[in-house]
Amino acid sequence: MAQAFTRDPDDGARIIGFLEDVERSLVIELMYQTSVLLSDGSEDAGETDEKGAPSDGDTHDDLFAALSRSMAEREAPQDPALRRLLPDGVKNDDAAASEFRRLTESTLRDGKLRNLDIAMRALEEGFVDEEQAAAIADDVYERANDPAARDERDDAGEREGNDDNLQDGLSDGSREVVLDEASARAMMMALTDVRLVLAERLGLRTDEDAEALSRQVEREDAPNSPEDLLAAYYDFLTWMSESLTLAVMRKA
Repeated sequence: MAQAFTRDPDDGARIIGFLEDVERSLVIELMYQTSVLLSDGSEDAGETDEKGAPSDGDTHDDLFAALSRSMAEREAPQDPALRRLLPDGVKNDDAAASEFRRLTESTLRDGKLRNLDIAMRALEEGFVDEEQAAAIADDVYERANDPAARDERDDAGEREGNDDNLQDGLSDGSREVVLDEASARAMMMALTDVRLVLAERLGLRTDEDAEALSRQVEREDAPNSPEDLLAAYYDFLTWMSESLTLAVMRKA
């Protein structure tokens, strides 16, 4: 079971939380889907090395590629979730909004992708092997996209095992997620962006909407629809984000 993030009492520079493998895989999958949504087709946008710094490469090529992207005309995203991640910088003036987007969107987009990349790398540390991770990710995808089809496959015996068997194959406890100050802040921003996407998909517009959804999740024993599942994801990520924010605010 997940445990809240706290400052390491023996090393105040470290922030430690605990996530079960299935929880960790879920967060990684949601972050990956958000990074796909944000991607503008540049395969290396937002990539970092193992320390979270921009990936090595030809500095001049990287500079000109970034400049080319930033100078290109930008239209407001059609997907409302992406528009929530990359909002208009100027209201009630389409020309000014377009110019502002042209000058700033590429940098904003790449920064968000970089935060997501750092967060996913941190979550992948000490994770299960690739086969188990893939099995969990497949299960998460099925739950989120087609629970009816999943139930049919369960009934037909086409799935290899079930949720209980999958869980039995994983760690019987939680694993540490260890962050330094920089990766913790990147994780906070990445979680915020994932929650923005989920909030848009769920139609959340106000704090009251979010509070009502949290009460709904608390009342339900298990998700009964894709919307219920997204609501449970949003509620879990909200708890995780608040926990991490409090830990970061408690300076060593």
